Amino acid sequence: MDRLALAFAFVVVAACGSSQGGSRPATPPLMNTADPQMMQMETSPENPDMDQDGITDEADRCPREIEDRDGFEDDDGCPEPDNDRDGILDAADKCPNEPEVYDGVGDADGCPD
Repeated sequence: MDRLALAFAFVVVAACGSSQGGSRPATPPLMNTADPQMMQMETSPENPDMDQDGITDEADRCPREIEDRDGFEDDDGCPEPDNDRDGILDAADKCPNEPEVYDGVGDADGCPD
């Protein structure tokens, strides 16, 4: 894709907002590159970040989904709604990084027993 087409695509995405219903600023935020939690690479029209999660599209495995920044695999650009993959979403999981042990004892809390 040439630079003009890439810049046009960036402007369209920025102007239209996300597919998740939120609106986006017309220009991407330039993140603080000194903070590795927040930034992999500074974004700009030359380094686009369609989902504006602070990870440029070139390095982002999920360029249309916002990274969830929860301390778990935050550098891949993809949200992980169930970090420990135990079937209990992190929002309801009391132990989001430790899988539930399904043994009939407290199986709904998300923590191993």
